[in-house]
Amino acid sequence: MAKKREITDIFDQDCRRTGRTLVRGEKAKEGEYLMAAAAVVWADGCYLVTKRSPQKTMAGMWEFPGGGSRKGEEPMDTLLRELEEETGIRASREQVTFLKRVYYEKYHLFMQVFLVEAQVKMEEVRLQEEEVCAAMFVTPQELKELYSSMTEIDKQIFTEAVNGLF
Repeated sequence: MAKKREITDIFDQDCRRTGRTLVRGEKAKEGEYLMAAAAVVWADGCYLVTKRSPQKTMAGMWEFPGGGSRKGEEPMDTLLRELEEETGIRASREQVTFLKRVYYEKYHLFMQVFLVEAQVKMEEVRLQEEEVCAAMFVTPQELKELYSSMTEIDKQIFTEAVNGLF
């Protein structure tokens, strides 16, 4: 069975939908921007990080769960969907707080970063093997130590949105 092509909205520099779309994987042109959401999951004094699967670009790098928005999807909905798909964690809107919008120039990407305060244990995490090959909860100090093993966008998320939390 062929994989369904995902369609995403194109945004302008002010994060407004332009009415145009792009097939996931295609590059945005000059003046076009994509939208994604990342979950900074905080549970019992630790952060959840996931490791990218071997078949993905940047394989083996650590990151915060998240991913790209689908056509018509709001960032909060992207966050909740991606978090559940990648980790099995079902968060409610009440557990989520917007932290910051991070701009990742390399991919013309606006990353909406959210704090998710959840009561979840590692044994409850269910990984989506196509996306994630490992996950762990780390203390703020351990997260700092993982920095060199994180993807470039997640280093930026850490620096601009997470580091100030502790």
